[in-house]
Amino acid sequence: MEWLLAAAAAIAVIALGGWNLALQRDLSAAQAYREGVSRALELAAKPGSFTALLAADDGTVSGLGVVGSDGAVRIAMRGLDRTSGAQVYTAWSIVGDAAPVPIGEFTVGADGVAALAARVPVATAGAVLALTLEPAPGARTPTLPIVAAGVTRAPSG
Repeated sequence: MEWLLAAAAAIAVIALGGWNLALQRDLSAAQAYREGVSRALELAAKPGSFTALLAADDGTVSGLGVVGSDGAVRIAMRGLDRTSGAQVYTAWSIVGDAAPVPIGEFTVGADGVAALAARVPVATAGAVLALTLEPAPGARTPTLPIVAAGVTRAPSG
């Protein structure tokens, strides 16, 4: 009977250890996302900045994009699929009917969180910030589908 209790205790310790590792991973991802959002909000607080809430159509991916009056961009995302091999996520700026302009690339780890600092050629309300998953760096046109997108808006009030 004692061996049965010892085995149950060992299983409980292993299970708790695994749960602890999962919680630490989740906390690390949340902290990384919070840091990205914090940097984006610092830019959003500057006069002339535009913000965009980026989201996937199915709601699985979301984030915040900010474009400063000087063209500086900060994007914080969560819920992204991990990149592998040469894959990169590419951020695009689309103004009116103009062709999409790539503004930055990044990879994503298992936590699904990413932050990007980039620049756009034109800082304006009504521009679309979009993300695509590209097979390799250097894309000049977006590979569909769009992973997440949002329209920049001036602060209200």
